[in-house]
Amino acid sequence: MPDRLCGKEQEYGMRILPTKKFIASLPQGILLPPEHLEYYLKEDSFTDWRRGFAQAIISNIMNSKIPNFSNGSDRIWLANGSLIYIDLKCIVETATAECRAGSLDGLLQEKASELILNEAAQSVVAQRGIESLTLYKNNVGPSGLGEDRFNEVTYGSHHNYSYLESKQVAVFQVLKSFLPVSIIFSGNGHVYKHRNNIMYALSQRASHITLAQSGATLDNRAIVTTRDESLMDRSTGLSRLHLISRDATRCEFQTWLVDTITHLVLRLAEEGWKLPLNLSLSGPVTEMHAINLSLEVNLDYKAACWPFGVNRIDIFEYNKIFLDAAKQLSPLSEPEKLCLQEWERVLELLKARAFDQLVGELDWVTKWWLLKKKMSKYFR
Repeated sequence: MPDRLCGKEQEYGMRILPTKKFIASLPQGILLPPEHLEYYLKEDSFTDWRRGFAQAIISNIMNSKIPNFSNGSDRIWLANGSLIYIDLKCIVETATAECRAGSLDGLLQEKASELILNEAAQSVVAQRGIESLTLYKNNVGPSGLGEDRFNEVTYGSHHNYSYLESKQVAVFQVLKSFLPVSIIFSGNGHVYKHRNNIMYALSQRASHITLAQSGATLDNRAIVTTRDESLMDRSTGLSRLHLISRDATRCEFQTWLVDTITHLVLRLAEEGWKLPLNLSLSGPVTEMHAINLSLEVNLDYKAACWPFGVNRIDIFEYNKIFLDAAKQLSPLSEPEKLCLQEWERVLELLKARAFDQLVGELDWVTKWWLLKKKMSKYFR
């Protein structure tokens, strides 16, 4: 396959359960669970408290037997090229080393970082005498308690790819129609409050996306990010595609599948394939939000395309347009051929509602299956 680099940045949510001694020191009458320390401490104190634990994780990695190259107390380069650091004062974040798209290297990089972080977190628990310290690989967390728990804060899982800078317009145009419909196999699943109804969404990140295209990453997040940091050697003709609209994933199969499919779609755009105008999404953000809730609202949802949403197409058939086009790419490497087979198999199973056959392979299906299994014990 043509050389294409990919890599991933992952911000981790953190939950710290304090000691009983700390809980006993709180004012009488507080009935909140101890993990909600933001209600016990002032905002600045809470941030400092979290930052202290984030720094302790970094320090544990620095003092371990894992070869690393420190560039300041909050940034560590591991011997395999991965980076572990503190972002936004108190968030532990990792960035995998760049690897060849379609290979299993990216998956191995992620898993290695997770193992390193987990070992460091357990060491911090033993040293600090706290009850537990848990890192969450997802994209949202509650900003409050009770009904407010559905007022979410979001943090990122950023997917990066190299692409031909000269083809930027074509790449961005294709991705704005592809990324919204791809959440049927790229989402990680989420219990979501929508218009006072509790629903199951395909993606955590999708509801926080408000624009089709933008250079911003912290506010007004977009399906396609135009921000282009000078991280590529311009003499190669390549630039860095920085996607912030996708989810973190735990199922290894899905992690590999999503990255490799994205690589194939990038090839399509670079090699001149264009989605017919009447099949371009008329409102990418609107469609992303609607497809995100399609499992609960309308399994037979049809995406609205130009002109003005008059033309509508089944979302599984829409995905198949990209699959069929990718099959025509030439030459195709063995990993690319395998991806095309798995892409088709997954789409067929999703269209047939054979979700049970995708448990353990797709995050949102697995999470949905686990929730239903747990609920069946209480609602018979």
